[in-house]
Amino acid sequence: MKKIVPFFIIVLIAAISVAFAYPFRAKILGAFGVSLETHEHEEEHTAGLPEDLVEVSLSPQALKNIGLGDDDSLLKIEARSFAKSLRFPAIVAALPGRTQSKVPSPVYGIVTKIYYEPGSSVSPGDALFEITLTRQDAIDAQMEFLRLQKECEILNKEIERIRDLPEGLAAKELRELQFEKDKNLLSIDIQKNILLVQGLDAEMIARLEEGEITRSVTTRVPPVSHHGLISDENPGETKDALILDSLNVNVGQVVALGDPLCVLCDLCTLSIRGEAFSYDEELLMSALREKTPVRVVFEGKDKKVLENLTLRSIDNHIDETNRTTVCYADFANTIDLEQTLEQGDYPAPRTFTHWRFKPGQRGEMEVEYEILENVIILPAEAVAREVNDAYVFEWVGNDPHGQKIWRRKPVHIVYRVKDICVLANDGSIFPGSRVATRGAEFLLAALNALNSGGSVESADPHAGCSH
Repeated sequence: MKKIVPFFIIVLIAAISVAFAYPFRAKILGAFGVSLETHEHEEEHTAGLPEDLVEVSLSPQALKNIGLGDDDSLLKIEARSFAKSLRFPAIVAALPGRTQSKVPSPVYGIVTKIYYEPGSSVSPGDALFEITLTRQDAIDAQMEFLRLQKECEILNKEIERIRDLPEGLAAKELRELQFEKDKNLLSIDIQKNILLVQGLDAEMIARLEEGEITRSVTTRVPPVSHHGLISDENPGETKDALILDSLNVNVGQVVALGDPLCVLCDLCTLSIRGEAFSYDEELLMSALREKTPVRVVFEGKDKKVLENLTLRSIDNHIDETNRTTVCYADFANTIDLEQTLEQGDYPAPRTFTHWRFKPGQRGEMEVEYEILENVIILPAEAVAREVNDAYVFEWVGNDPHGQKIWRRKPVHIVYRVKDICVLANDGSIFPGSRVATRGAEFLLAALNALNSGGSVESADPHAGCSH
């Protein structure tokens, strides 16, 4: 009986505490201007709300407006490796001493014929200019050569005549004639070299030996010092393709020996010049040593790409103003189009070659420096950002009206550049599922509009986004 009495006392105290708890709680909340009834009603109201929607569907017209109406709007998720790249601006540059070359005038004279116009394609050996000789010394040198050659013929006939005489007769005269012939042959060799210096080639000298004097000189495309392009018609052969970049003379213009007549451009091989910040020089040196793959993406709508290049060299100085260092990568150019026009007013038909890459084209060079394994790579437009969260939208099927249903999936961004998002393969999305390749910001805005009680049409793709 004595043990039961304390138990009843404890129960009585607890009942009194509960009875007075509500008034004290109301007084405490009232001191802060908060009503207990209001809080209880809010809790009851919140408990009755449905959870946020995670799926949204849009009309076919809306999907087309955000770029999801095409066949390539879905991408199958795959886990693979991704190479982190150092990215910096680059430009196509000429190779010094090779891309451009000047063709000098071989003689003094007047330009009487121009075979091609600027922009035309030419090959080694093609005629470029016709130049008429005007210097008297060039004519005199040829006349002297003919005189020496005729004199040599006379000496040969005289020597043959004396050799037919009986032995012992005119031996002294034969020795003198042979000596004169040797001097004559030496003079002919000297005169040949003089003619070569004055601009006559071996073919012209051969014609001069037949008695034909050269009055005009044809200037031709010089040979190139590389193997040229692989021929499309015959893969085992190569062809040289040069461009007549500019003309420095006109018909009727007087030129001197060595004056530049034109500029030829060889675009078969070019170089990419990239400018990286000086603090990235160690990464560039590592790429140079290890022959790391280099990729270049060019400006423009078609986004031309060069892949599997390697760095050739890095400059040994840093720009004092921009604090940048320059690196180079060479590549073989390709031809996009060749057009042949009729002869017209020119002595020969003209072919115009349009190269895929040209000096001055700008792009972005990418040099790999780290490999991320087992990641998911998506276009940047496939990932939507909302403050600290990131989402992709998985296609889970169609509704009864045939409209695609998109389910929001939270993801973790491991690495991001302007056009690519690299996601962790952490189970938030599984390989094999299909996600939207673009328009993720619009899908997220539409879903947020539905969750806030609005409509899909009132969705703002920039609401709540962090750019």
